[in-house]
Amino acid sequence: MARKIQRLTDNNFLVSFENDVWTESFENATSFTIIESINIKNDLLKKYDNSLLRVYTNYRLVNQK
Repeated sequence: MARKIQRLTDNNFLVSFENDVWTESFENATSFTIIESINIKNDLLKKYDNSLLRVYTNYRLVNQK
């Protein structure tokens, strides 16, 4: 399943975790595998609170609780 990660502070979507690149465009965001998205989100949680991140799976919101 393709997953995309959104930062809610500015509503941008992740393009590259390694280079800290974000985009305003959902279509230009990188699609990550399940394992990639879990690892990246865990790393992002070192900088952002869980409530500031949203993960979309196959373009649907995944519950973040």
